[in-house]
Parts: sequence; C-alpha cells; structure tokens
Amino acid sequence: MLLGGAHTVERRMAPLSKRLAGVILPHEHFGSHLDDKGMTTDDDLEKRNFQHAGETLAEVWRDMKIDNYDVSAGIDSRRQQAGSSRTKSGVV
Repeated sequence: MLLGGAHTVERRMAPLSKRLAGVILPHEHFGSHLDDKGMTTDDDLEKRNFQHAGETLAEVWRDMKIDNYDVSAGIDSRRQQAGSSRTKSGVV
C-alpha cells in the first residue's frame, strides 16, 4: 500500500502526540478563572493560565527530534497581546 503526503505528516506528528499521552495541562496554575458554570470571570488570569499550559506543551515538544531535526516550540507573546486567548492561541 502506498502512503500519500497526508500519511507522511501523520507519521511525523505521531511522536508529538505520543509524548503528550498522560500529560496533564495545568489549566488553573495561577488560580481559577472560571465561575461555577464554567464561564470566564477573569480574562487576564485566563490568559496567564493558558500561557502556562502552552509553555508546558512547548517544554515537552522541545525535548524531541523529528526526522533528526530539533523541534522548536514556544509561546509567541506578540499573538497573546494581539487578542483573546480564545481566538489567537499564541502557540507556535
């Protein structure tokens, strides 16, 4: 069976997914930004918590190599400042 380009991407992404198995992202590292109904009560706290979760992901991925290339991952703070964390994650 011949594999197309999409399968190549899937094979290269598989190690990233595998490394995340069992990782628990700290969604309330700096405290809860949600009320009892799950609605955001503090936008700044939500962004700080989201950034910390993104940094956790980046830390896991930076320790990897794909096809013998180092993985570069981090938070793009310019995107964080540009808008809401709900629309522009800032994770690159």
